[in-house]
Amino acid sequence: MKDLIDKEKKYCDELEHRIEEFKFKTKYNVICAEFEDVLTHLLDNVDRLVPAFCFIDPFGYSGMPLHLIGRFLERPRTEAFINFMYEPVSRFLSVEGQHNHLNELFGTDKWREVIVKDLRGNHREIFLRNLYHNQLKECAKYVWPFRLKDPDRDRTIYYLFHCTNHPKGIRVMKGVMYKQGTRGTYSYQGKEHSQVSLFSTEPDTSELEEFLLKEFAGQRVSFDKIVDLTLDSPFIERHYREVLNKLKKERVITKIPVTTKGERGFRGDDIAVFPKSQKKRRKLKGFSLVD
Repeated sequence: MKDLIDKEKKYCDELEHRIEEFKFKTKYNVICAEFEDVLTHLLDNVDRLVPAFCFIDPFGYSGMPLHLIGRFLERPRTEAFINFMYEPVSRFLSVEGQHNHLNELFGTDKWREVIVKDLRGNHREIFLRNLYHNQLKECAKYVWPFRLKDPDRDRTIYYLFHCTNHPKGIRVMKGVMYKQGTRGTYSYQGKEHSQVSLFSTEPDTSELEEFLLKEFAGQRVSFDKIVDLTLDSPFIERHYREVLNKLKKERVITKIPVTTKGERGFRGDDIAVFPKSQKKRRKLKGFSLVD
């Protein structure tokens, strides 16, 4: 069952019309009410064991307080996909009447540092995005941002944050977004590409190679564990297989097949045996703003 929520009756009526037009077979409810009120009611009355996926796509940034998102994500088997409307957030930072909404959005007043330090341009964007990311990390174990960019003005419109407490959830989402055209830090190039074409350059797998050799030096680690321990990076499973197969071919590492057989690539419980190394560990960069 899908609950589709909007406070504006005209949008609810249009949504009903579109659903009928496209003849969706999925059961649904169109609820004309405030999202915050509806989600609070559901959390108060629905069994904790019911799995749920919540796509939060506001007009602006009010009505989606962090404490409510945290309450939703603390339940088992829940995931959220959140539209963080960076452009209006940045525009209204200095408007006194919006400060309570911003405090609710971020779950803190640390966003005020943008004003105190007079951060602008990329510095402002990186600060606000990272602040929201870090706040969501208090709600969910795995959080990853996908960026949508306006190509005409060469600036960010919004970020989509995926939040989940299960490693498979973030692995699947990153893989799906990548297949739709995303690359590395995940940003949408806009209308000069096809509608589903998402953005920038391939992540640097040489960085991943160096990191794995240092992080797992002298260890025997399964493929799934390698991926799950480094999910806060721009790489997807395909990149791990490419790197591990390259290292195996060069006889830098060896493979103990478990899930696969013989010379086939790494998957599942297949074990990679790494050589010993005393070199200092290098951290993965994670995500960064695409210029």
